[in-house]
Amino acid sequence: MVGLPYELQIYTHIRAKPYSIDPFNEVGIPEQERDSLLIRDFLSSYEALSNSVAEQVNQRYFRIGRDFEE
Repeated sequence: MVGLPYELQIYTHIRAKPYSIDPFNEVGIPEQERDSLLIRDFLSSYEALSNSVAEQVNQRYFRIGRDFEE
């Protein structure tokens, strides 16, 4: 796994050891890179959640507006 990007190293490690408690330490990823990966994962999951909530709210208001017009 040496020479692979850190993200791919973690993915490969998690596939090989799905019950690993701390894959970052087991793979040997530096703390700064670990934090960067965790922040990026958090932001992408937060964005997906925000988009999902916004879509549900927009659909609700669309239905309310549509029902109001009828």
